[in-house]
Amino acid sequence: MSHVTNINRFHILMKTAILLPFYSLLLLIVYSLANSQLEWVQVSFHSAMEAFGAIIALSVPVIIYLQKKSMGVPSHYVYIFCSFIGLGIFDGLHAFYPPGNPFVWFHSMAVFFGGILMSMIWFSSKDVSKYSSLPLFSLALFGSIAIISLLFHNALPSMVTNGTFTFSAKFLNIVGGLLFISSTVWFYRDFLSNKEIDSILFFHLTLLFGIAGIIFQFSQLWNPQWWLWHLIRFLAYCVILYYIFVKFRTSNEKLHESVKEKEVLLKEVHHRVKNNLVVIQSLLSLQVKDISDDKSKEYFHDAENRVRSMAMIHEMLHKTDGITKLGSSEYIRNLVNTLFRNYKIQPNHIMLQLDVQDIHLDVDTMIPLGLIINELVSNALKYAFPDNAEGELSISLKKADDEGYELVIKDTGVGLPEDFDLKKAKSLGLKIVNTLTKQIDGTLEVSNKDGAEFSIAFAERPIE
Repeated sequence: MSHVTNINRFHILMKTAILLPFYSLLLLIVYSLANSQLEWVQVSFHSAMEAFGAIIALSVPVIIYLQKKSMGVPSHYVYIFCSFIGLGIFDGLHAFYPPGNPFVWFHSMAVFFGGILMSMIWFSSKDVSKYSSLPLFSLALFGSIAIISLLFHNALPSMVTNGTFTFSAKFLNIVGGLLFISSTVWFYRDFLSNKEIDSILFFHLTLLFGIAGIIFQFSQLWNPQWWLWHLIRFLAYCVILYYIFVKFRTSNEKLHESVKEKEVLLKEVHHRVKNNLVVIQSLLSLQVKDISDDKSKEYFHDAENRVRSMAMIHEMLHKTDGITKLGSSEYIRNLVNTLFRNYKIQPNHIMLQLDVQDIHLDVDTMIPLGLIINELVSNALKYAFPDNAEGELSISLKKADDEGYELVIKDTGVGLPEDFDLKKAKSLGLKIVNTLTKQIDGTLEVSNKDGAEFSIAFAERPIE
């Protein structure tokens, strides 16, 4: 385990080392363009780039919120959450505002407040309750500044004069940039202690934002340095995109692992339930051996068959891939064949006709249905063919319509008594059939023509 962890750490460190030449190249470009006087005025392209960044920035708080709800996040994420709210709001206004004083003001606010909140990560505590009101406070603060700035844009401090940024603009950007770089140190220290990929991503992210804030000092409106720090911020937002990708991938992996764990757990539950039912079945079987009364023995045999019909379901659920649904064809075939063996029915004595579609039903439907089949088939094998009479027993389960199913169990035996009334039936088996039919919201019809026929129409109930 430690060997694998060391390999992962090595890969992360290697990726970090590979990016060092990238930062060196940025510094070289800054140096080479320091005295350039070129201009490239592209308002629409700039707006699209900043709008992209604003959308990506606002997606980070959403990702953090969802992660907090599902798995929880460390306490310092509240500062990242608030920082990106500020970046998203002010960068969005910067993207859609025409070039001018407010145009630079909104960008400077994004860098300044983003840097302040990100640097507050140095004061993070494990007590999450301390920060519960900070996101709402930050949202209210940024919203208020944005509204006031829009309403009183003529009263804003001077940010740009003839394409040259004023001291106020440079001050806000360099302070914000340095604060971002200070948080870079925190993320690097956190990575060294925890080896989390999030920390190394935020390390690069804050470093890029910090470099962009500092390069602002050497730029003028639309000159190469201006586009350079925009490019660096764009790269920072690409790091955010990668962060979002990592979060979704990690979340999907954890969700998949969680589902697998629950499947294993549920299969173990089915296995244990089956074992417990088998124990009960064995106890009933042992008890029968000490009973001399034939009527009492019959009661115990019936109870044993009922327990077996439930145990078979849990055994099949344990062995199959499904955890909530079970194929009816195999289960009914096994159940009926087991009853034929228990009652020692000869294959040429009572012919069995099965016409069962392989319908997958949930456990809450299959268990009552199995007990119903157990009762009706047991009754047919015990009473429909007296004196070793030959006959036929047919079982059909088909999909009746879009939502319903129909179970039909018919024998060619002696039939039911002429005065038979299912509602007044006194036998426990038929009472069980009546009760379980209601449990699956079914309707039971009985026919006494050429033997007994029981028809049950039912619909699968939604899983609650």
